[in-house]
Amino acid sequence: MKLRATCADSIVTVTLEPQTEIAASVLCLSFIGGVDVVSGGLQSRKVGGYVEVELGRLFAGQPHEVIFEYEEHLREAPKNRAWLPISAYLRSGQAIIPCELEHLGVDLNRADARPKPNPPKQDHLWLLPQPKEWSPDGGYLHVRGLNLPSDTFGAAADLLETYTDKSDPRGITPVIERVTGLEGYEVEISQTGLCIRATDEAGFYYAGVTLVNLCLTYGGRLPTGCIKDEAKYVWRGQHLDCARHFYSVETICHLLDLMAMLKLNRFHWHFADDEAFRLSLERLPELSALTYRGEGQVIPAVFGGLACTGGQYSKSDVAHIVAYAQARFIEVMPEIEIPAHSLGLGQLFPSTRDPDDTGAEVSVQSYQKNTLNPACAATWTLWEKMIEGVSKLFPFGVLHLGCDELPPRAWEGSPMIDDLKTKHGLADTHDVLGWTMFNVAEIATRNGMRPAAWEEAQYGKNGGIGNNAILFSWTGQAAGRKAAELGYDIVMCPAQNTYFDMAHSTEPEDWGASWAACFGLDETLEWDPELGGNAVMRERVIGVQGAYWSEFITDDQHMKPMIAPRIFGLASIAWSGGGAINTKDLRALAHVYSPVLEALDWPYTPWA
Repeated sequence: MKLRATCADSIVTVTLEPQTEIAASVLCLSFIGGVDVVSGGLQSRKVGGYVEVELGRLFAGQPHEVIFEYEEHLREAPKNRAWLPISAYLRSGQAIIPCELEHLGVDLNRADARPKPNPPKQDHLWLLPQPKEWSPDGGYLHVRGLNLPSDTFGAAADLLETYTDKSDPRGITPVIERVTGLEGYEVEISQTGLCIRATDEAGFYYAGVTLVNLCLTYGGRLPTGCIKDEAKYVWRGQHLDCARHFYSVETICHLLDLMAMLKLNRFHWHFADDEAFRLSLERLPELSALTYRGEGQVIPAVFGGLACTGGQYSKSDVAHIVAYAQARFIEVMPEIEIPAHSLGLGQLFPSTRDPDDTGAEVSVQSYQKNTLNPACAATWTLWEKMIEGVSKLFPFGVLHLGCDELPPRAWEGSPMIDDLKTKHGLADTHDVLGWTMFNVAEIATRNGMRPAAWEEAQYGKNGGIGNNAILFSWTGQAAGRKAAELGYDIVMCPAQNTYFDMAHSTEPEDWGASWAACFGLDETLEWDPELGGNAVMRERVIGVQGAYWSEFITDDQHMKPMIAPRIFGLASIAWSGGGAINTKDLRALAHVYSPVLEALDWPYTPWA
């Protein structure tokens, strides 16, 4: 069954082209946001962007047209190919008939309208992120092979062997000088060899990563001089949403390798959301019901799901990913979702919601009743088991508790919440949220985890989550500034600059989301995490992070060209602070850096 779709403003026209006659059927489609049927069938079910449409008999060779309209709050957003159906199939009796969609996926063949950038300036080392200091002396060292002993350079030796042709035990072995008190590392390249100075394992590892990158960008003819380098921020992160799309363990490890090459050191693993909970927890075996979605599942085929799709990460999968990351000096921070973004949990554990709640909460994803109720005893039992189980799997000691996008009318019709407000002196929903997050954070602390949450966790009369939590500022930077002034450590991740699921442009043939912005490589560098750098911001901004949300994803590979090369700008700010390079030079370096992405076999969008 072929399905063609076109989008004009908020109207989507879907044309089915049956090759054979089909009896009365139901068309099941997944859009990126909520839609309603205008004509062509009878809408019979709706869950977020997923909709079912009852059709009459379809005849071979006779196209059938169904017209949809996006919900009002989505009508003004710029639309592109990703706003067309993400998945579609027909249910005819007991039969499931997949629909062939031709518009899915990132187009890597788009021509770049901008001219090819000039080569980088001579004073720029062909290295991303740029080092703190680079003092060239005009010579070159010819490197046919390198010997990076793994007992000194750790996983940098693995990166050299895996991604270059320069790994050679007979090649140049750097002279190692262990010095005390050196932050970062130093690499001295002379015409006779290499000398590396560092204090600890991390310093030698990052020096090795620098050499791996230089071997790829310079092709074995390294410029001579001295590199002195150290990181600006302690938190240099990249997030991946594995709830909306189940990525293989291999793909996650591939992302960790890209992060390693760019000296990023925090992997934010988002495996739980409205649509799924991907981890296997011994005390909550019921959660396995949320690892798949589609026909007959708790959650229907929302977003990229077909008739049935998904997967679960086992305890051994988690251990492998954590070990793989740690070998590359990357720590893994897991995230669970409290109290909203819990559609599946609420359906799986109905006692986590007030049965007498008459409210009309609707999330921004158009989900109804996706928020758990903190006045229910069963809610706390679930959260305690979840936090305990997740905490045991992740040794980093930081647990992200969610807290974003509470629906505007959550808990308004709950008598149990009214009683909770009276008991604890809570005036409004913000107070309830702050009280909830404070108590959830205490559970995390008792389990040996430092709590983290999205920016909304600062709200409420008692100052929000407390408990030495790290807050992530995502809607922009203003919320991060406010949270810093309240005494929270902040990771800046403004969607307008660091959410790589955003489209690169407003062109209809582009791909990706557009609710925050459409941006290219330049915008990933054109922002200041510290907003001018007053004393509070310098103290409290501990780092920056990129994000990739997977509502548009139907294949692991679709994520990769959305992240690269825009991740170069993020890495530049994370390691160097951003001041070491401007956007013009970043574009030039991104161009000469293509051998690194090609060695990684990482598809990328040169027009980004």
